[in-house]
Amino acid sequence: MSSTMSVKQGPPYAPPSSAGLGLTPTVPVDVPVSAVLLTIYLCFAVWNIKTFFTNKKKGHKFLISWFLGVFSMMRVATCALRIAWAVHPHNIRLIIAAQIFTNAGILIVYLININFGQRLLRSLHPGIGWHAALHWGPLAVYVTVGLTFIMVIVTIILKFYTLDDYTLLVCADCQKVATVVLFAASVLSLVMLAAIVLLPRSRSGEQPFGTGSVQAKIVILAVSASLATLIAGFKCGVNFMPPRPVNDAPWYDLKPTYYCLLFVTEIMILALFAVTRIDERFYVPNGSSKVKSYASKIEG
Repeated sequence: MSSTMSVKQGPPYAPPSSAGLGLTPTVPVDVPVSAVLLTIYLCFAVWNIKTFFTNKKKGHKFLISWFLGVFSMMRVATCALRIAWAVHPHNIRLIIAAQIFTNAGILIVYLININFGQRLLRSLHPGIGWHAALHWGPLAVYVTVGLTFIMVIVTIILKFYTLDDYTLLVCADCQKVATVVLFAASVLSLVMLAAIVLLPRSRSGEQPFGTGSVQAKIVILAVSASLATLIAGFKCGVNFMPPRPVNDAPWYDLKPTYYCLLFVTEIMILALFAVTRIDERFYVPNGSSKVKSYASKIEG
């Protein structure tokens, strides 16, 4: 579509004709695939929210289950929007919403992995894990990820409401910066994992938490963090690739890549968390951060 036609229509303008991640959804291909994914995510949403409230009734408060339920519901919305986009391919506002939700949910998993790394550090290396830097550092990362996502939302919307080349270039640069920041956030949990494994452990000073062995917890975090980093790295790499026309779309923009490397990988993480019962393995006593110990539950 030419710029002249776009100006006559007014904002929001049609997206560029170059290939994008997952390409434009179609009814024959994307509706059935998205419907299946939607159903799977809905099942995980029900599981995690049910697990949260069941545990809460027992006085076993594990907020991560709630956040995983929220993540799953966000992906339900993502799949529903992709179905709607396939049915209404010229609805620009629908496209904007679909792109925003596509970039959303997985951020929760990045932060959960960091939190798991923090818990393991505090358990196996309490002298380091309970240091103020390991308290405020992750909090700073959470805030940074939140602000980065806000920047992503703003740039996605702005790209559909301007035809100015300089503004579009700035938006593209901001999105590149955002993917680098989010990739760094996903890698942080692997860095923490390396510290957990490589630093010498003081057996007498360890603070066990949750159920199951330490080795199992480390493996769970390693798998989850690796899959999350794969997703973040893929998104980051794609953002730095030059645009290509739809009729010559590269492999990384094709639908099989889109669904497998993003959605299927996310589902593997959710399945890992559900099967291994992280609500039991990674549970820590309420108020433990106040006394810098996992030894006992602090009331109030």
